[in-house]
Amino acid sequence: MVLLFAMYWSLAQGSGNDLTHALQFGGRQIDAVEIDPVIQDIGRHYHPDHPYQDARVIPHLDDGRHFLRTTDHKYDLVIYALVDSLILHSGYANIRLESYLFTRQAFSDVKRVLKSDGIFVMYNWFRQGWIVERIVAMAERTFGCPPVILSLPYEQILKASSPAGFMMIIAGCNPRIANAFGEHKTFWLNSVPPQNLHVDGFALRPEILPPDQQHNFQPISPTTLIHDAGKVISISDDWPFLYLRGKLIPDFTIRSMVILGVLGVGMVYLFLPKGRIAINSRMFFLGAAFVPNVALTTGPQITVR
Repeated sequence: MVLLFAMYWSLAQGSGNDLTHALQFGGRQIDAVEIDPVIQDIGRHYHPDHPYQDARVIPHLDDGRHFLRTTDHKYDLVIYALVDSLILHSGYANIRLESYLFTRQAFSDVKRVLKSDGIFVMYNWFRQGWIVERIVAMAERTFGCPPVILSLPYEQILKASSPAGFMMIIAGCNPRIANAFGEHKTFWLNSVPPQNLHVDGFALRPEILPPDQQHNFQPISPTTLIHDAGKVISISDDWPFLYLRGKLIPDFTIRSMVILGVLGVGMVYLFLPKGRIAINSRMFFLGAAFVPNVALTTGPQITVR
């Protein structure tokens, strides 16, 4: 889901939770972009806060990348809100529905629609430190300023070689968030979401609260990203594999091709009629042309003379 705020705001909308909070925090006009009509329909009819019924919300049933390329609005805030494919596919697939939202060209599209002091926010359960590192590197290259990285629960350090949990990446060159953390060090977050609406987490001091309330708060502060393994490869529309660490053919695919090739050749020779044989080079290369589309052909074409 992609949200665009005006403010103007742009929001990946989903079923409406992000819309509800955007409205509570003063979004004057929100372009809410969702690609899945079922999820959008659930939000329209069943969300308890009815955010879609608010006149400030403009829902769009569209691909987020297409919307970014075609809108002529300028936004204060663009959010990738849990952009993740929910459609079933093979566990060995490397490309997902959201892949084209996380490329250099996609980040350039976001920069085009942001105001000069606009902010671009991405949050998700990114699973691996090197995925976070990749996104951060592309965002810094695109916007020219280092992003702020927040983790929940708070982690002081995230290594590229380590697993990652829920992460928020705040990109753009508006310094207000980074300066606030520089001044106050810690933002205190209540584990009960509604309790955060009217509290300044930077000014809060949990130690002075009653003991039974102190345990509800957890600290939030920028996470330091450490590069400790591998090469940081940015991704593009020509190679949009966010979840593939290197430019390679997976070992599983290579093993499958070898096994199928051996089985194919074995079956040909097992059932080959008796007689003198010769490889027909034309038929062999004709079959080899289909290798990129199937795991392997049944082997060289053989004729009996």
